[in-house]
Amino acid sequence: MYISLRGTRFICLLALLFLLSACATTQNLSDEDRRKISVVRINSNVQKVPAMYYLGPGTGIFFAFGAIGGAVAAAASVEPGKALQEFAEKNGIFIEKIAFQEIDTALRQSGKLKVSDSGEATAATINVLVYQYGFSIPHGFSSNLVPVVAIRCEMVDAAGKVIWSANDTVLTLKNPAAPMSLEAMRDNPKSIEDAWRSAARRIAGNIARAL
Repeated sequence: MYISLRGTRFICLLALLFLLSACATTQNLSDEDRRKISVVRINSNVQKVPAMYYLGPGTGIFFAFGAIGGAVAAAASVEPGKALQEFAEKNGIFIEKIAFQEIDTALRQSGKLKVSDSGEATAATINVLVYQYGFSIPHGFSSNLVPVVAIRCEMVDAAGKVIWSANDTVLTLKNPAAPMSLEAMRDNPKSIEDAWRSAARRIAGNIARAL
């Protein structure tokens, strides 16, 4: 049974997680539940916040992504974060896909639980939520950007009860990615994926260790 994260519950959860975003939190899996679970399924329908987080250079982003002539006026009405998000998705880069792949890989490599390879019935499902993602300047004296990512995993049993959860973040401090400019992202869109993936990989490893 899949637990919906929409509506009021979703908004309240995001607000709570944002307050906790500076540290990882975990609801431990009980010994009894661990004995019951032999195989888990990772839900590929990863939820994410609709708006990308962005703290960095302002309208220069529109020129960085090639807005010229009359397009500049139209681009000026779009928030910088929205423009960068659309640029990433136009180039086939989706944070929810990255989050799923990294969580799936980390849990499989941990060997703590068997992860289902197909649609077989399982005793538990792990739902994944990307509750923050985007880019930020690492400090006030920089115009380059580093990835910001926050992911939460919830394991629910066949009855829909949450029996384990963990979340972790990568913020600007001790970021695993090298700062890069908007121009670098424009010239090499894959650098956006690489940055988000490095952050998601660190988070996934921490979450797997918490299981």
